[in-house]
Amino acid sequence: MSLARKVAILLCAAVPLLAAPKLTTIQDTIYKANGTRFNGTAVISWMPFDTSDHSVIGLQSLSVQITNGAFRVQLVPNSDATPVNTYTVQYSSDGKQQSTEAWSVPPSTTPLRIKDVRVTAGNSTGSTGGGVVQPPSQTPITEATVIGLLTDLALRPVRGSGYTTGRTAVVNDNGALDSASGNLGDCVHVDGSSGPCFDAGLLPGYVDFETPAGVVDGTNAVFTLADVPNPAGSLTMLRNGLVQQAGLDFSIQADGSVQFLPAAVPQPGDVLLASYRIAAESSAPVIAPPNIETLKVQVLCNNSGAGTSGTSSSLLGSCTIPARTLAIGDRVEIRFNLAHQGTASGFTFQVLWDQALMAQRTATAHEGAVTGHGDASIGPAGTTLDMQTWGTALLLESRVATASDVLNQDITVDFLGSLAAAGTDTVSLQNYTVLRYPAQ
Repeated sequence: MSLARKVAILLCAAVPLLAAPKLTTIQDTIYKANGTRFNGTAVISWMPFDTSDHSVIGLQSLSVQITNGAFRVQLVPNSDATPVNTYTVQYSSDGKQQSTEAWSVPPSTTPLRIKDVRVTAGNSTGSTGGGVVQPPSQTPITEATVIGLLTDLALRPVRGSGYTTGRTAVVNDNGALDSASGNLGDCVHVDGSSGPCFDAGLLPGYVDFETPAGVVDGTNAVFTLADVPNPAGSLTMLRNGLVQQAGLDFSIQADGSVQFLPAAVPQPGDVLLASYRIAAESSAPVIAPPNIETLKVQVLCNNSGAGTSGTSSSLLGSCTIPARTLAIGDRVEIRFNLAHQGTASGFTFQVLWDQALMAQRTATAHEGAVTGHGDASIGPAGTTLDMQTWGTALLLESRVATASDVLNQDITVDFLGSLAAAGTDTVSLQNYTVLRYPAQ
């Protein structure tokens, strides 16, 4: 036989080996449950397998775009693959995975529909159109045959002889996990031992909502506590539910008593409460907090105000008390703080209860802050107004006035301010509070 003839025979024999595997076409129209056509993608993935014509199919996946329900893809038949193999199909729409199914694709020269290749539960024949492809038999894998598994398992902690459930885990001297011993209320130390969390003899005591001893009559300024606050800065003094400022409203004496400053002396009807820490050796009782409802304090307004650089009187803040809110026997408390920026001009401020003047002061250009406290007492013959105002340089001044209020109409509390001379200075209402104490 000639050499040319031998070469031709070998080439003819090699052509089938180089040919691509045959493909089966799956073509269908996919709908949603509401009858509209599906739009999205189908990601088809598979494990490696060999086809009946000995083609080797590697691990891979492909994405098929589904537009207006139209679906078409060509796949290598896997119904007779080695090992037994199925395609995994994941449908997604609007960025969310909708469903997943398995396909067993047989050889076919005509297009198949999805129902012809879908594998469903309940049929173990391995055929298409509703069969479940059974996995090949598998031999159990022992731990020793997995490279490095035994070494990795030896590195993990194991249960110790003292391991029990429901306890904090500690590592014993052998590296095993034991459970911490001790009482359930104990704390676990770094070395794994346990014991009481704190030495009760070293803990500070706490006094909550104590009523200081002293007459609340508008004159008495000194009130006594059951113990000395330790540290002194731990004292929180409440007047009608509002926190008082140490140094501005009161000071703490060496014996633990509380001295209110002249402008902040508690008035008849005020409720004082004190909370503080005490030294560990003290035996002062801890007083249960009162029911806040017993204070019956109603916040009518609590806000910050505006500022002005003008020389005409400007409204810096206002509180409107709705009609029929107040009744005879009620008391309304008014507090405010003004700030002055600049040193070129003095300023004037006023506080009005409706049309009645509660306060009017003029401060110098070097005054930086002004505050004021006042009350409006609703009586059967009218309203009695009183207010105290002072500043960093402005001396304390008290003012008393009366007003004829119509309780079935709105009542306004207005804060006004102006500068003595135009310029860059500003006077502003930092904050104001209006509280109502209903008649008991």
